[in-house]
Amino acid sequence: MAKEVIDPPIWDKGIGVRIVAYAGIIAFPNLKRHTSLVNIEATKRFTREKDKKLAWLYIISVASFFIVLIVFYLFLEPDKILR
Repeated sequence: MAKEVIDPPIWDKGIGVRIVAYAGIIAFPNLKRHTSLVNIEATKRFTREKDKKLAWLYIISVASFFIVLIVFYLFLEPDKILR
């Protein structure tokens, strides 16, 4: 993307919050989007097979993390854990 002078978003310098937008575009390329935080067409154009695997790994790991949080909250009674 640097060869085409496509810079990262100005609002995201450093901590990498834009990874969510990139992972969504890479994992679901045919999803209709009206707006996005990052350049959709450039992201699709420069996506490698490795990027697709990493995007899916990211999405699955985040979803798994939230499922585990919900299970712990619902079934392990957080009041007993925190005492």
